[in-house]
Amino acid sequence: MIHLPPTLRDRAAERDYRFTRMASALAGLRILVGLIWLYNLSWKLPPDFGKDDAEGLPYYLSLGAEHGLPGFSFFASEVAVPHVGVVGWAIFGAELTAGLLLVLGLQTTFGALLGTVNAITIAALVAPAPGEWRIGYLMLVALNVVPLVAPANLRYSADSALGRV
Repeated sequence: MIHLPPTLRDRAAERDYRFTRMASALAGLRILVGLIWLYNLSWKLPPDFGKDDAEGLPYYLSLGAEHGLPGFSFFASEVAVPHVGVVGWAIFGAELTAGLLLVLGLQTTFGALLGTVNAITIAALVAPAPGEWRIGYLMLVALNVVPLVAPANLRYSADSALGRV
């Protein structure tokens, strides 16, 4: 049997198929990251942000004040812990915004930037603490960087539907 090389049309179809798969995978990752942010809100809901929970937001802010990287721990001890209500609303708003923007694919780059900044802040505050799973925080940062630097809004997104890609 003679094996013929693929035609230009075959190569173009294969390239289109690979592009569609890549765009769908990036969209799936973008949506997953958004869902992670939305799920992460469940243990620190307003108005008390888990104050009565042994591991609510006040606990993690105190952990960051004690073990966080320099600068971050200062902010946690001097601003976040004493003003947990105001900081809690800011954190809640940032995570809710990042989650919704990423799930919807609306202003995707801004949502990914917000998520990346949140993830870096969380990692700098909590990862240095004893007993914390440091690699988990690094993975959270990496997951947020992907939709920031890759075209994660090409499919299944409001950005795409609005012609913003």
